[in-house]
Amino acid sequence: MQIKYFKLLFLPGILLLTALACSFLTSDPPDSPELVFPATSPAATLQTVLATPTTVIPTLPGATSTSALVPTAPASGQASITCAASWFFTFEKDHLGLASFCPEPVQVREAIGQDFEGGRAYRYAPDPSYTLDQRGTIFVIYNNGEWVTFPDNWDSSQPSSDPGLVVPEGRYQPVDSIGKVWRDNPLDVRNRLGWAYEPQSKFTGRLQYYLIQPGQPSGDNHFSFIDHGKWGLVLLLNSVDMGPNKWEVVGSYP
Repeated sequence: MQIKYFKLLFLPGILLLTALACSFLTSDPPDSPELVFPATSPAATLQTVLATPTTVIPTLPGATSTSALVPTAPASGQASITCAASWFFTFEKDHLGLASFCPEPVQVREAIGQDFEGGRAYRYAPDPSYTLDQRGTIFVIYNNGEWVTFPDNWDSSQPSSDPGLVVPEGRYQPVDSIGKVWRDNPLDVRNRLGWAYEPQSKFTGRLQYYLIQPGQPSGDNHFSFIDHGKWGLVLLLNSVDMGPNKWEVVGSYP
């Protein structure tokens, strides 16, 4: 009786397992997930970007009038307004804007200049109207665009040069006023200027400043224009607060 009952229970289980197995074998496999590839592969996209770079142009704010920021001047290089005094030189094309401001009368001084390996130096005679200090001024113009000045403390009672220095062949030791500044400042002047290419020579020095007026660059006398004494060049000397003074060629004269 027990054996017969067991067979009755076992037979339906066998039939159920058989039916499930048949169903699994005959049914369609589940769909695989679909992989979506870009139309262009990453490598091809990178090559396209490298081959055709794109220039990005920044968006600028609305246009504003620049007439007050960038002065203009006529092609002649002279001031665009009526001035009591004239510039003693002609501005270069890239610096015509500087001519839009009136100058003070030019100051003519006796001057001595000398070329060096690392720049040029010149001595300008004192301003006769400045009675508080009647010493001349030594301008040292370095080739790297910087310049400095020193008061002229040399007179004829002092040595003109240092006979103990060995001057290289084809070079000169500076003498008198320029020589004293050169010898007294071995690091700041002597080492930077090096030896002179030729003896010092006289020339007619000229200095000119902006007339104090509204809209003048910097609003003070930080800018001055000086006759370089060579090749008809005129330099703009920019006196920079808390930094090295800068110079650049801005004009010339015949």
